[in-house]
Amino acid sequence: MESPPVIIAKAENSALEEILSLLNTVDLPPDGVAEHINGFFVARDDTGRLVGCVGMEQYGSRGLLRSAAVTPELQRSGLGTRPSLLGHTLQPPTGLLLQRRSQIRQSRLPES
Repeated sequence: MESPPVIIAKAENSALEEILSLLNTVDLPPDGVAEHINGFFVARDDTGRLVGCVGMEQYGSRGLLRSAAVTPELQRSGLGTRPSLLGHTLQPPTGLLLQRRSQIRQSRLPES
């Protein structure tokens, strides 16, 4: 599936509830999102619906990539990868300039 046309922009404070709802939908934790909303980018479809997000927590010259999420129906479409959503977070001039990036991956484990 090809990534649909979307508009990617820095998240505004008003997008917080939408971001938290998306993270809940894809089983990602909401911890720290509100405190780091200024490091988030959001993707919106042509109707204005939030279809993806990704955040970067910045700690001096280092950053932690977090909360990369895409709505279930658009997963595996390429929306979350470069040059789309993730690329905006990592590349200047819109992204954050960092000397070092850290990434923590959280996966759902199969229930036993």
